[in-house]
Order: sequence, then C-alpha cells, then structure tokens
Amino acid sequence: MGAADATLTQAIERVTARFSAQVQFILDGQFAFWIGSGISRERFPDLKELLLRLLQELHTRSNFSDDTCLWRQCLHRVLELVHVSLDTTRQRDIPADWPDIDRLLDLLVDNYSDVLDNPVYVGTTPHSLSLDVLGLGSIYGDETTEPDAEHRLLALLIEEGIVAEIVSANWDPLIERAHEEARDGQPSELQVVVRAADIDGTVRTRLTKIHGCARRLRCDPVTWRDHMIATTTEIQNWVSSPDRAPVRELIRTTLRQKPALFLGLSVQDWNLQLELLKAFSDLEPPLPIDPPRALFAESELRQPQRTVLRHIHGEDYARQPNDVEENATLDLYGKPLLGSLFLLTLLAKVRAIASSEDEAPIVDWMPFLLDAIDDWGQLRVRTFRRAGRPGRFQRCVEESRR
Repeated sequence: MGAADATLTQAIERVTARFSAQVQFILDGQFAFWIGSGISRERFPDLKELLLRLLQELHTRSNFSDDTCLWRQCLHRVLELVHVSLDTTRQRDIPADWPDIDRLLDLLVDNYSDVLDNPVYVGTTPHSLSLDVLGLGSIYGDETTEPDAEHRLLALLIEEGIVAEIVSANWDPLIERAHEEARDGQPSELQVVVRAADIDGTVRTRLTKIHGCARRLRCDPVTWRDHMIATTTEIQNWVSSPDRAPVRELIRTTLRQKPALFLGLSVQDWNLQLELLKAFSDLEPPLPIDPPRALFAESELRQPQRTVLRHIHGEDYARQPNDVEENATLDLYGKPLLGSLFLLTLLAKVRAIASSEDEAPIVDWMPFLLDAIDDWGQLRVRTFRRAGRPGRFQRCVEESRR
C-alpha cells in the first residue's frame, strides 16, 4: 500500500487506527484545510513542463545574432540563475534537445519564482513571463478543465459541514467549480477571498486564495492582474504591501484558531513560512501535540514541513522532534485521505439516523447499510478518480443528501 494508491478500506483503517483523535477532530469541522498544487497535478502541467515551455518560448523569440536582443538576454539571465551558460550548442538546439535538460529543469524548479521574475520590456511595456509569455491565466482559468476527485470530495465535505475554512495557494478555480456543481443550482455558500474587500465574516465557508485567482483574471484582467502572485518580487510585495495586510492577518488568525491540514501543499513558499512564523511567534508554549496543530497528507516529512513544525512548536519541537513529527503525517495523499473522510462522514450520518427515535425503523436496515459501506471501502481509489465525470459526481451528491 502506498500513500497514493491505498484502497479506501486501507485508508480508513489507517486513519482510524493511528489517528482516531485527529480524524474525529477533522470530522467535527475543527481543522482548516490548506491546499496546494498537488491536488490539481492531474489537471494542469507541472512546474517542469511549464518551465520547459518557457525556455522554448524564449528560445523561439531570441535573435542569437543580436547581442542586444531582449529575449536572448532574458534567456541568458534565466540560465545564469542555475550557473548554466547560453553557449553555441544551446543557441543552435531547441531546449527540449539539450542533453542535460532534465537536470536543468530540476534546478530551475527550485528557483521558479526567480526564473519568472524577469520581465521583458517591449518598448515601455513590460511583458510578464508568467502571464504574457506562459499565459498562466489562460491555462489555469480554462473553464473547460474539469475538477478532479480531490476537488469534488472537498466540495462534498463542504456540503456535509466538515470543511468551513480553506486556504489555497492555487490559481485555478476547480474547488469553486466543484462546489457550484455540488450545490445543484442552489446559491453558492463559498466566499472566495483574494483581496481585503472580499472578506465577509457572515458566510458559512471561506476559500482564501493567497496567490490570486485565474478565473477572475480571465474575466477582468485589469483589476485582477496585480493579484496573481508568481514571482519573487510579487511575493515580496504581498508580504509588505499595506493593501494585503487584512488578508495576511486573516491567514494568521486562521492559523491561530484552527489546526491545519495541509493537502498537496509543500509549504516551501517563503511568504507562507513567514506568516506561519508571525502567527505563532507571540503564543505562549507549549502548544498541544495531540491533536497536532499541523497535519500533512504526506508519506513522509521533508524540510519545508519540518520548518512549519518548528515555527509552530518552537523550543518544544527542538526538544522532542520525534514526538511532534510522529503525529504530524497521515501517510496518505489527497484521494485516499479525502475519500476515507467522506465515507466516514456517511457512516457517521447512518449511525446518527439509526440512533434517532424518529428514525427507529432504520435500525433493521443497519447491518445492510454497514455492509454496503464496507463494500464501498473495498473499492480502489481509482473509483474516486471517476468522480471527475460530472454525471458520476452528481450521483455522489444525490446519494450524500439522501
């Protein structure tokens, strides 16, 4: 069994056996969900593919016989970030044919915000590598891209009242689209926050998009272009701009008020690291370890996650890192984890109905219902992958409501 391909039975057994207190806390609606690109990886190109596209585009636009060509100079600056020269071979051959392209892309991925921080001026007009050259707004705002299983399961958990606070580093609107489908024509109850003016404390469920929204950008490029965050300079502006202060404080408040479940989010962006540090720097230790303040839908912790734990727990983490880390990873990725949470939610509903005096006749059906849920649990996660098909997802919504 792996973190990505566990059957739902295996996933349920794991989370209930090893993390029963944490899972119950999640099912009680007490966790905030922090979402990253990992839940959309099967819907959009990954960073390596995007950076290869960028190299190809810069290479195509470059005039290598002209030392003053701005596109050539931009390509040179990008390669220089990882100490690679724009030699004769690289000028002659397209980037896809460079013999070290895989290694080069790996290096660029680790520096992607600096790579994109190289606008090219055509006359007096700056061309953004992320928006004007790569067209990230068009890629991530494409309305024909269907939500994946993770987005649809999140939408179902929102409908069940399990998820009320979501913070996302993603540009795409797939959570919003899945939520709209789950509402089945009813008004949306999801407040999407990109800027301070969006904050409204009266709504039921909030999705804070800290790096911008491609859907809004496509609808109104003039208003929302400056809210798309991809480059080092844009991240620095997000951290320091007074206009972003209310959103920054909303994020810190969310961190203080609710434990965090990180799904598909590496937490390596330094602006997130800074907000975590500021959120917990003035809290009196020790913070509780069980249930933990941070849970990761990962198979193992890496340095960015350890940095998060250090920001949260301070000296307590330094004294007992093994105890903190042992309780911090669920050893499951998004699909099996969210699938197991949804089935556990349905099971809890069935049991609640069976114990209700108003629904006493259903007690006779309990063995059948529990067996049916066990049968569902035997299905592999690929079943939930099919939730990407709108008709199948709609049946999931209807069954959940029944």
